[in-house]
Amino acid sequence: MFKKIIQDKSAGEKILSFFWFVVIVGVAGAIAIAVIFHSSADINVKEIQAKVLYHKLSDCIQEKGVLREEFIKEDFDVFSFCSLNKDAFIGKEPNIYFEIVSSDLQKDISGGDAGLKGDCAISKETKAEKYPKCFFQEQTLLYSTADGIKEAKVNIYALSNQEGEGLSNG
Repeated sequence: MFKKIIQDKSAGEKILSFFWFVVIVGVAGAIAIAVIFHSSADINVKEIQAKVLYHKLSDCIQEKGVLREEFIKEDFDVFSFCSLNKDAFIGKEPNIYFEIVSSDLQKDISGGDAGLKGDCAISKETKAEKYPKCFFQEQTLLYSTADGIKEAKVNIYALSNQEGEGLSNG
C-alpha cells in the first residue's frame, strides 16, 4: 500500500505545483495593484507650499521680531536676499504668489500671479479644490530709525495653486 502511494506521488506534485503557481501569481498581482494605486495618487501640496513660502519670507525679512535693515532699504530685492527662485514666480503659468505689504513703511513687494489673490477669497468662502490655498498673517515688527525704535505692521500673503503630480510622474 505504501508503495502505491509513493508511486502515485507525481500526481500530487502536479496539483501542488499548480496551487503554488496560483499563489505566486496572486501575490504578484496584489503587489502590482498596490503599487499602481499608490503611484497614481495625486499629491496636493498647495497648503504646505503656501505655509513654507510664508515662513521663508517671514524669516527672511525679520529676526526675533525686528525687521532687517536690508528690508527697509529702497533697493531691497526679495528674490536674491531671501534665496527665492525668480523663475518659479514668472513664466507661462506661475502657480504661486506672495505679497509683503507695510503701509507704515510704504512697502509693497510681490511676486507671481497676482490673479491668485482674488481667487483666494473665493476659496475661503466655498470649498473649491481647483483654487489656491492661501496663508496670511499680519505681524507687528520693530525697526530702527534715526528717531529711535518704531513699530511697523507687515502683512505677508503666501498663495499656492500647485497641483502636484503623481509619484510615477516625478
